[in-house]
Amino acid sequence: MQFCGTLQRVDGSYKICLERSQLGPSCRFTRRFGSKNFLRIRVPSTILHTADNHLINYFCRPFVLWGCIFRPFYAKDANIFLFKTNEVMDGTGISSTPSPTGMTFLDFIKWHNPPEFNTGQVSVYSLLQPCCAYSVISSDHDQVGCSICPWAVKFSPRPPSRPIQYFG
Repeated sequence: MQFCGTLQRVDGSYKICLERSQLGPSCRFTRRFGSKNFLRIRVPSTILHTADNHLINYFCRPFVLWGCIFRPFYAKDANIFLFKTNEVMDGTGISSTPSPTGMTFLDFIKWHNPPEFNTGQVSVYSLLQPCCAYSVISSDHDQVGCSICPWAVKFSPRPPSRPIQYFG
């Protein structure tokens, strides 16, 4: 099953219109966590290619659906993919007590690409790929698609054995 929605612009702001669930291809994520934990939001090209569309600001916030919190983790072509985290709404905001089911957003990213198995990587591109994918949805190239917490950066005492590749 696929759960999808389409982004629409209404009176200068955005809204997501959910569509009927439909049969679709499975992937590693939906086979592991179940399709109910993922939403795919289609962004029409009329919105995607508009200057100053502010899509990064819109999609960097949590999305609440049926009391569950969904967070965007990947963008490809004109689609934004969201994952249901273990965060819950408590009536006033996001509760500090997580749900016993599900996983945190950071645990989801670590499951997908565990950093302890990638210590030999010269570039952290593969760790940041879901975050960096947001840079394709903004026509403003000066706007940053993600930020990295200082505690998440590890330094190596030895220089890389091969040239560093830069993506962007």
